[in-house]
Amino acid sequence: ATRVVHVCSATDELVFVAYGYDADDLRVETSLLAEGGERTLGRFLELMSEQLAADLRRDEAQLAQIDEELAACGDALGSALAPGFVELLRSADHVYYMPHPYGALDMFPLGGLRFGGEWLATSTTITRTPTPNHLRENLASTRPVPAANAVARVVTGDPDAGPAALRLLQAEANRAVHILGV
Repeated sequence: ATRVVHVCSATDELVFVAYGYDADDLRVETSLLAEGGERTLGRFLELMSEQLAADLRRDEAQLAQIDEELAACGDALGSALAPGFVELLRSADHVYYMPHPYGALDMFPLGGLRFGGEWLATSTTITRTPTPNHLRENLASTRPVPAANAVARVVTGDPDAGPAALRLLQAEANRAVHILGV
């Protein structure tokens, strides 16, 4: 359930390509994010910058407003993608993400896509891969299997005692444990 996703900029369009194996068959899905999608993606990137500034100021009211608008942008981007592409992406346990650097696409986090009100990053582990060589090395069948780090630990607090953001703490801890094993 490993997938590779590329995002490229074309004339007035964003092109998403995903591929991976379903059983023994290679499956490739593409999707165009046509007119208006590039503005939504651009607004998403602006909001990320605004969110960082508001976080540094500890402006909770602005953070809440930005979170809502980010979610709306993520929903709009996710709903504009082809159903086959979305299904392939959502069926992944792990995604290698290689965006094209032209047009600041490499600034967009793939986990910022939302499907059914859920961020992709909350259900799928995503690894940014900067070059084709890095991707090839990570996917090579001859790649040595790293030894697990027996001294690594994931420590969490009590999700019921903290703010609402801690509700997803166990899912994040499970993802960290999975990554440590990989």
